[in-house]
Amino acid sequence: MLENLKGRLLSKSYHLLLSDTVIDQIIEEGFDPDFGARPLRRVITNRLEDNLAATILEQGIEPGSAIWVNYEHGKYSINHRNFDAAEDLGEYYLSNQDNTPEEKPEDIGLKPKKEQIDRNTLI
Repeated sequence: MLENLKGRLLSKSYHLLLSDTVIDQIIEEGFDPDFGARPLRRVITNRLEDNLAATILEQGIEPGSAIWVNYEHGKYSINHRNFDAAEDLGEYYLSNQDNTPEEKPEDIGLKPKKEQIDRNTLI
C-alpha cells in the first residue's frame, strides 16, 4: 500500500521517505481486532495522502523534491527539500543514509500493539 503511494508520488517526481515510526504508527492505527488490516487503507489516506497533498499544494513543493514524513510525540511531521538535479538528490541520499536531512528521527518506542500485520506487506 505504501509502495503504491510512493510510486504515485514518484511518477510526479516527488521522492517520499517514511521513518520507521510512521510505519509503526500506521500499523498501530490501521489494525482492528474485528476487521484485521482492512482499516489500513483509510489510515494511509487520512494520515498520509491527504496531508501530503495539502502540504505539496500549500507550500509549493516543486517536482524533484524529497519529502520525508516522521512521527514523533503523537504528531506526523512532513518536511521537504528541493533539488535542482537528479545528481544532487543522489548525492544527498548517499551522504545521508538515514534519509533525513538535518536531524535523525528518534525512535520514541512506538510499536504496534498487535503483531498480526507484517510490516513488509504494508511497505
